[in-house]
Amino acid sequence: MTLPERDCAVIRAELFETFSQALRDRFALPGLAVAPFSPRIFHELAKWPAADRYFPHWDWKEIHQRIVNKPCRFEAVLLLDDQPLGVAIGRPSRGWDYLGIPRLEARPGAHPLAGQIAATMISLAVLYAAEIQLPEVRLLDPIEELIDFYVSLGLSVARNADGELYLMRNSEE
Repeated sequence: MTLPERDCAVIRAELFETFSQALRDRFALPGLAVAPFSPRIFHELAKWPAADRYFPHWDWKEIHQRIVNKPCRFEAVLLLDDQPLGVAIGRPSRGWDYLGIPRLEARPGAHPLAGQIAATMISLAVLYAAEIQLPEVRLLDPIEELIDFYVSLGLSVARNADGELYLMRNSEE
C-alpha cells in the first residue's frame, strides 16, 4: 500500500502544525515549531557543536538526499526560535509494514528541551505512522549505548529476520 505524494505532504504539513501547537502549549515556549528540512536547516545543523560522548555527527544533507524522492518520507526538524534542537528522518518500509527511522539526533549541549528531544521526535513519528496507516515505528541501527534510554521511552527491543537489532513502538497504541 502507498499513498499519493500530495496526500503524504498534506498529512505532514497538518501534523506539523497541530504538533507544533501542542508543543508550544506543553512547554510554554512560543518559538517552538516542527518543520521539514531546508537549506537553512542544513547550514544550521553543520554548525552544531560536536557531542562529547558516543554520538556521531551525521551529514544530514546527504542523509536527506537519500529519501527526498520518497513521497511518504518522514522528515522533521524541531525548532526553537528557528534554531534546530532535534532532527529525525525516515521512510516507510518497502512492504509498507513500518516507518523506519535510521537517524534521530538532538542538539548537543544545554537548551530548554535537553533530554526531551528523543521522546518528542518519537511521538511525532508514531503519530505520522498512524496517519499514513503504518502499524509501527522502528528505530533502525540504534546506538548501542542508547538502547536502555530508548526502552525507557517505551520502545521495545526486537530483531528482524536477519537478526539485526531495532527498537519499535506500535503506532496503534
